[in-house]
Amino acid sequence: MKPREIKSLSKEDRQELAKAIRQDPELFNAINGIGGLSLNSPFGLLQGTITKFGVPVTNAMIYIKLSAEQEIKAFTNQYGYYKMTLQDGAYSVKVIYQGDSTSVEVKINKGRTTSFDFDFYKEKLDIVIESETSSTEQEIISE
Repeated sequence: MKPREIKSLSKEDRQELAKAIRQDPELFNAINGIGGLSLNSPFGLLQGTITKFGVPVTNAMIYIKLSAEQEIKAFTNQYGYYKMTLQDGAYSVKVIYQGDSTSVEVKINKGRTTSFDFDFYKEKLDIVIESETSSTEQEIISE
């Protein structure tokens, strides 16, 4: 969102946005300019929120198999948030929660953040890749 879009939100939309910011520490940090990757970082970041019926889930497993011997796992916190540091490349990411799972292919670029959010039972996922041209522009891919 651009600042002018936020300024034009209704009272109810502003309250919903404020609630989301208060509930998600990473979103709070992003709004306040804290954290994030340097463009010169030698690795990329995969982050996101996993929900079920719109409610954040704790301990969903985000799993990436790198080779027969190597894998990476992360688990969601109480806000449904997870974060993984990865090298450049394409990865098959699997999310597992209470016997349900989904998989998606994501591309990680060094110095960039890729967000993969998923809601079980909404059957919709959004992958947001930070634009190469500007840190304020984003490309959204829906499947």
